[in-house]
Amino acid sequence: MIGTRLCDLRKMRNMTQKELAEKLSLSVNSISMYERGLSTPNDDVKIKIAQIFHVSLDYLLGNTDEKIQNSSSLCSELIMMKSIPPEAQAEVRGFTDYLKEKYHIDCTCYTIL
Repeated sequence: MIGTRLCDLRKMRNMTQKELAEKLSLSVNSISMYERGLSTPNDDVKIKIAQIFHVSLDYLLGNTDEKIQNSSSLCSELIMMKSIPPEAQAEVRGFTDYLKEKYHIDCTCYTIL
C-alpha cells in the first residue's frame, strides 16, 4: 500500500522520482523500489515522506483514506475560530502565513475564517 500511496502523492505534486530521491537523500532506485512494492522504507524515511506530502503516517501506510489525521477535531477548532473577534482572526491568519513561509508549505490551504 505504501508504494501506491507514495507514487500517487508524488505524481499529484508533479514530482519526479529523482526530485523525491533528492529531498529524501536517497537513490532514484530506492524510490522506484518503494513504489513498485519491492522494498519498504524504514520508519525515518516514512516520517520524512509524510512530512514532505503533508499527510499522516496512517494515510501513507493505508490505515485510513483521510490524508490528515483528526480532521473532525480540526473542524471543531475552525468552527470555534468564527466566534473570536476580527482582530484575533487577523492574528491567526498572519500566524498561519508565517508558518507556511517558515516551513515552506506550498499547499493551497482552506479558508478558515
